[in-house]
Amino acid sequence: MSRKNKVFYTCIALLLSSALLPGCTSGQNAQSSAASSTSAAQQSASGTEQGAVSVTQPQVTFDADDSYTAWDEGSATAIAFSGTAASVSGAGVSVSGNCVTITSPGTYVLTGTLEEGQLIVDAGKEDVVRLVLNGVSMHCSTSSPLYAKQAGKTVVSLAPGTENTLSDGSDYVFPDAESDEPNATLFCKDDLTLNGTGSLTINAQFNNGIASKDTLKIMEGQITIDAADDAILGRDLLVVQGGTVTLRAQDDGLKSTNDTDAAKGSIVISGGQLDITSQGDGIQAYAGLFISGGELRIVTASGSANAAMRTDGNEMVRGGFPSAEQTVQEDETSAKGLKAGGLLSITDGTFDLDTLDDALHSNGALTISGGTLALATGDDALHADGALSVSGGTLDISACYEGLEGTSIDISGGEIALVASDDGINASDGSETTSQGMAAPGSGGNSNCAITISGGTIYVDASGDGLDSNGSITMSGGTLLISGPVNDGNGALDFDGSFEVTGGLLIAAGSAGMAQTPTQQGSQNILSMTCTAQQAAGTPIVLTDKEGNTLAAFTPDKAFRNVILSLPSLAADSEYALTCGDNTVSFTAAEGITYLNESGVTTGGMGGNMGGTGNGRIPGGDGQTPRGGNGAPRN
Repeated sequence: MSRKNKVFYTCIALLLSSALLPGCTSGQNAQSSAASSTSAAQQSASGTEQGAVSVTQPQVTFDADDSYTAWDEGSATAIAFSGTAASVSGAGVSVSGNCVTITSPGTYVLTGTLEEGQLIVDAGKEDVVRLVLNGVSMHCSTSSPLYAKQAGKTVVSLAPGTENTLSDGSDYVFPDAESDEPNATLFCKDDLTLNGTGSLTINAQFNNGIASKDTLKIMEGQITIDAADDAILGRDLLVVQGGTVTLRAQDDGLKSTNDTDAAKGSIVISGGQLDITSQGDGIQAYAGLFISGGELRIVTASGSANAAMRTDGNEMVRGGFPSAEQTVQEDETSAKGLKAGGLLSITDGTFDLDTLDDALHSNGALTISGGTLALATGDDALHADGALSVSGGTLDISACYEGLEGTSIDISGGEIALVASDDGINASDGSETTSQGMAAPGSGGNSNCAITISGGTIYVDASGDGLDSNGSITMSGGTLLISGPVNDGNGALDFDGSFEVTGGLLIAAGSAGMAQTPTQQGSQNILSMTCTAQQAAGTPIVLTDKEGNTLAAFTPDKAFRNVILSLPSLAADSEYALTCGDNTVSFTAAEGITYLNESGVTTGGMGGNMGGTGNGRIPGGDGQTPRGGNGAPRN
């Protein structure tokens, strides 16, 4: 299912000396350990970002009615359709022409074909009405063929081994000019549960496929929907626990819309198989989106290949979904994969997303602590207007504009591999001072913006900046490998404040024109090598000690001229050799930052590389003053 990046396995195949890990003997291969700092996957979104709502994960409860699928033919009411007529055996039903109305609680078994007509549930406000679809086909050309007008809960059970269909016409006739419902092929004004192992196919030609104005739960079943607008809508709460759900929607696939109650409007997915093809968002929650299991495949607006990116100087002008700094008009249609107005939380599951717009988007906070995600997008892979955190899981991002973007970004675990046409990881809040770039060295940048890396394995292939923070960067653990950019208008590292390294393995290979080295506030020593000529893509970078033991090795997939390297075993006053292709430089490491070119050790750098503050460029570079970051939150 996953489109695993070949790059992830080829470029993370470095020879890491055991010197990276305390207690290991020299010469052994070792992997960096991910410091297991677990962020709370169910924390509240900030509620202060653009359009964000404050939300925590709702408590989902199930009762016996949600899972009960059996029925007793002796006590159930049978409704058999034929053409435009219906025959009834049992109580609780009235028939008027081709309209059947259920007025009492109980179990009703539906069979046969209703070529033109409607079934209406109009029972008491606390009643539970169970509809067993036992091989039934229902069509209504002017309204919902199945309309639950009133009940405490309506349960639709799909009888085992049966095929059931619902369809409507393209124009509804409402009672008066003020009415706009029912507006779905299966419409429920109260709670709605779907269960059973049979199948249900819905052809929604007018508007939505399934809609509930309260809580909608999908327990199991094989559900296929082709909708003129949204496929499945649960206004207050939408829960998917199981089933095989295939959706084709001209707008959104799954949607929850309550915008008047702070405790409502969320989507919770804990299992099932969802295959969604939509022209709008794959899954959109007004409040929070919480996923703890299941298999999700989502394609929006024909996928990432439809983004029609083109290069215009140093800017990426993207068809449909530009960043705030770009001047092209944004398309009105949102075509994101997973979208939340508040917290978007993923703790487990398998994801295969190919989207025109952001693959994962939150107007508040976004957290990932588990799961396997394969993402391709014409815009950002992960975007949060607030805080973005990754503490576990596997992220394989084969195509994106920017990989991870948020006001603050915290990576404490997991495996991340990404290929970005612009910045790989970008901390920005979209404010005027940061989105315009060109922050002065030593200015400190935006205090709201930060990138923090304490664990995990990260590989970045970027055409723009590898890491770009409009504030600070700190690294205390994990493995960070950066390939690119090639363009001298960008750098492998770009920060407006400080970049402190106190642990972990860092290797960044990119252009030299705007290259920055980490600042000297960190406790771990830094090496910066600038080659006279650009090194070709695929040129190995190897660091060895004086005995010839390999301490670290990396083969970038992009051409490079500057290399930044830091690891725990890089000790001051010790002898090393750094090889970039055919060039080997022997040197003695300094305390803090050691600058090299092909002739050996050079003098200190500018800005932060001189006095330990700021963020100046490296010696031997040929660029300008480092620019600030870019990017802005988008709804």
